[in-house]
Amino acid sequence: MKKLPKLVLGQKPIYRKIAEDLDFFALFQKIEQQFDTCFLFESLGEEGTFARYSIIGFDPKHLISARKKILVIDGKSYEVENPYASLQEIMPRQTIARDYAGGLVGYLNYDAVNYFEPSVSVKIHKDFDQFLFGFYTDGLVFDKLTNELFYFFYDDNRESLVKDILVSKLKKRDKLEVTFLKNSLTKKEFINDVEKVKEHIVSGNTFQCEVGFKSFYKTTGDIVKIYERLREMNPSPFMYYVKFGEKKIIGASPELLFSLRDGELTTRPLAGTITRGKSEKEDKKLARILLTDPKERAEHTMLVDLHRNDIGR
Repeated sequence: MKKLPKLVLGQKPIYRKIAEDLDFFALFQKIEQQFDTCFLFESLGEEGTFARYSIIGFDPKHLISARKKILVIDGKSYEVENPYASLQEIMPRQTIARDYAGGLVGYLNYDAVNYFEPSVSVKIHKDFDQFLFGFYTDGLVFDKLTNELFYFFYDDNRESLVKDILVSKLKKRDKLEVTFLKNSLTKKEFINDVEKVKEHIVSGNTFQCEVGFKSFYKTTGDIVKIYERLREMNPSPFMYYVKFGEKKIIGASPELLFSLRDGELTTRPLAGTITRGKSEKEDKKLARILLTDPKERAEHTMLVDLHRNDIGR
């Protein structure tokens, strides 16, 4: 087996204010047009602890992915027992920074559960690796409260490149076209799956199961426009556009799955659903119904218990 390389990072990041009162999303559009690998973590919606900062990263120092027992670092393959566990071997120690200061940004696919639970064997996706991360050593942080933009770096200072991007013009954006192709299940197949799950619940085999299906579309043009529409319709504290070449992951969530800071793990699960009202008064009335509904309360309690059990492990 080849020896795994160690990823190197300076001990402490340097933060510099480089702009204020700018359109942060417009800046990301310029960056997305120039770089094959980049990401935007955007906090929108109501003000709060988790909706103050937005982050951009681009052109990471390393790319790290895994499929089965093969860990790939910058195109070089290494056979290891558990690629996810091997990340601890190659990553530098925790940096001295309370704010975002780079590191691994990317995705864990559903089939990455195979690395955590040896008792299961989820089918590996043909198009997506079990995980794929960029190792970012600099980036941009926007403080929505003060409208200030900060650039941070460790050893390699690309501030001049960032400033060039800031004053550059956004290129003409391609027209977006989206064509529906198919669903992975028919309506009849979906109903049959729901009935099977209900039988398993009654039998005591499971107490939570989400029945879903995939929809497939053909997209051409500027994919950022999908995210742009999403941020208009559903502004959320956890919005993301992650790009690895032709692979793009887009989403928005009001929910913090978990955060880890100074040895303290926090989770804020949301469960229970009700429609929005047509006015603020109706919203408050519906909120009271939601808070007192036995089914919705049971669903929320179940999620809290699941998160508590997972954290306990």
